[in-house]
Formats: sequence, structure tokens, C-alpha cells
Amino acid sequence: MRAFLIAAVSAFGALSGFALPDSASAQTYPAKLVRVIVPFPPGGIADVIARLTADYLERALNGRFLLEHRPGAACNIGADAVAKAAADGYTLGLINVGCVAINPWIYKDMPFDPLNDLVPIATINETPHVLFVNAELPVANVREFIAYAKRAPGKLNYASAGAGTPLHLSADYFSRVVGIEMFHVTYKGTTPIVSDLAAGRIQVVFLALAAMRSQLSAGRVRALAVTRKTRLAALPEVPTFEEAGISGFEPGSWWGLMGPRGTPGAVIALVSRHVSAMLDDPEARKRLQEAGIEPLKQTPEEFAIRVRNDYDKWREVVRAAGLKPE
Repeated sequence: MRAFLIAAVSAFGALSGFALPDSASAQTYPAKLVRVIVPFPPGGIADVIARLTADYLERALNGRFLLEHRPGAACNIGADAVAKAAADGYTLGLINVGCVAINPWIYKDMPFDPLNDLVPIATINETPHVLFVNAELPVANVREFIAYAKRAPGKLNYASAGAGTPLHLSADYFSRVVGIEMFHVTYKGTTPIVSDLAAGRIQVVFLALAAMRSQLSAGRVRALAVTRKTRLAALPEVPTFEEAGISGFEPGSWWGLMGPRGTPGAVIALVSRHVSAMLDDPEARKRLQEAGIEPLKQTPEEFAIRVRNDYDKWREVVRAAGLKPE
């Protein structure tokens, strides 16, 4: 681990004393528009995180940070655009765990190398998944849900945004751990998932609270458990899976800023420092936590280690799910 940390620091430009071209000077950055590529459609949880971060950086650095949505291929299109952008500090990407730690084991021909073509800059948050069910389902907790599913094998439909996505793998892993069978229904994005769960066309989904909050408040869906070691501040009444009797079940997503390999070290240090300050800001933390998004503050070096560890961890989860690169 120590050797990896040393290598990570070296690879990310030896953050102190990095020589920069005038266009990316730490004193003048940003001297022009900064693109923040979001590899997901507008309106989802990525939007909440991206807008909050871009707004904060604009105020803190007195510059323009423009969101550019580039959805498609489970975020490969947008992440590839970041990887292939000019490494001058003026293209950043809001990247999540699926882009760099899951897709390599799902897609046979990845358009970029997640460990070498992208540079971790700053984590922003972790987003645990919540087990939601349609409110008409006659279950009040995880134990009742498991018992109900075992009485009706294959009769419950669970949703995801596609095979191999974190939502799919969370549900698949849960099913195998507790010994139930559910039918997988794929959607293009989370918006139709939310609508169909509320309407009862599907019965189960693992999803972030931010996407489901309005339907939960309206009583159309029910939250049974959270994939986190501790309860969510925004859902204090909902137990963790550990409390529900299922140990070690903590899948979820994280989000962070990355840039193309070769991004100037001083830009990495500057942006990382301001994202860290944002996560210490009470108002920003409140906005994240109200959406069920937990702030996650890590240095670029710690972020790099997290990427590598998750890259290895999700490989085993994908293999256990029987998925092969296509």
C-alpha cells in the first residue's frame, strides 16, 4: 500500500512545486471557461452533485464552470471525453464508481483505461443505496420482504439502469446473499424507474434517496434498509442492513472529480483544496445530506487508492453475478 501511495503521488504530478504553463497558472486559474463533463442525463443525482460543486467552485475561484452532460454507454461516453481532453486543467469530469471500477469488467472494449487515463482530483460524496419497495407490497421490513419473496420466487420485479450498473449489482448480490429470486427489468435512466415503482409496475429497487424522495414523502414507496454502516441523516428511522440482520452488505456509489492524465498538479491541488472546503461548509453539507448524499472528503492520493481498491472489489462482484464482458 505504501508503494502504491508513493506511485500515486508521483503519477499525479508531485503536487507541490509542479511547473505550470501560463494558461493553467495556480495564481490565475481559471483564466477561461472550465468544462465539467457529467456522463449522465440531466435531472438525476449527478445533477445535484455537479451543480452544487460547480456553483461553489465558481464563487471560490471567481471563474466559470460549465456543466456539459454527455450521457451514454453507462457513463463510458462522458468519461472517455474527459480522458481524451486536453490535459490543461480546463476539462474536469464528475465520475462515479461505475465508470472506473465496474465498467472495465462489463465492457469488452473499454474506450479508455480508468486506472491510467484519468487522474483522481477530489471525492465529493458517497451515496448509499436504499432498498425501496412499492407501498402496496405487504412488507414493513427486510425480514418480511425476504419471507414474502421466498413465498413467491421470481414473481417480484426489480429495476436497474442496465446490467452491470451499481443498482443491478446491488440487487443481484442481495438476492444471492439472502436466497431469493427476482426478475430483473432494465430502464434507460432512473426517472422511469421512480415512476414505475410508485405505480406498482415494478416492486423493488436499490436506489439513492435523492431520486426517490418525493415518492417516499407521498407514501407511494417504502424504504426498508440502507446499504451503509450507519443510518442516513436524512432517513434516521430506516435501519441499516446490518441492523436488519445482514452483515457486510454495503454496496453503493461514490462520486468525485477527475481529469485527464497529465492535468497540472497545481490545478489538482487547488481544486481538491476547494472541494474539501465545500464539504466543510455547513450549507453545502446540509444540501447533500438532505438528498441522502453523504459528503466524502479525500485527498487525491486517498482517492487514487479508493479507485484501485474498488476496481479489484467490483471485479469479484461482477464475476459472482455471472456477467461477462460484451
